[in-house]
Amino acid sequence: MRIHLSQIPEAGLACDLRVSTADLPRLRAVCEEQDGKLEAALTLKERGGNVEVQGRLTGTVSVSCSRCAEPIPVPVDHEITVTMVPEAKGRALDADLRLSAGDLDVSFFDGEELDLREIVEEEVLLFDADGTCVEDEDGRCVRCGMTMEELFPEDTNDAVGHPFADLKHLLKT
Repeated sequence: MRIHLSQIPEAGLACDLRVSTADLPRLRAVCEEQDGKLEAALTLKERGGNVEVQGRLTGTVSVSCSRCAEPIPVPVDHEITVTMVPEAKGRALDADLRLSAGDLDVSFFDGEELDLREIVEEEVLLFDADGTCVEDEDGRCVRCGMTMEELFPEDTNDAVGHPFADLKHLLKT
């Protein structure tokens, strides 16, 4: 969803966006198997050529489990607060300028339009999703259902093809 700067009234513009995570290319590069949905309720306010974006992002994304590398769904419920600055303004800033904590919520856009999907995608990529399996009382991952022994059998030949099989061998040597 693209919003032209001229569409933003002085009082601000409320936008609701629904997007499939499968339609976000940078997110698919992180975890190929995306089948979640995201909803964003955003308010845009134009301030001196910059656009303040505030709102809430909810839904589900898939991340690779840090234990078994399988995709696992992770809920997202995240506040969005970002100032969109025209790229030309950003280039004019002094390269030696020191950033303050508030400057870390700044992103850049090119031209006279904002692509809300890109803003949502960037926020999801910055979101610290916990992609770690949690064990139940039997030592099984509550997400993928596997134990550490199933992931890393003693016979390393059984682990061929597992993304972490070589790491287990390195730990033994």
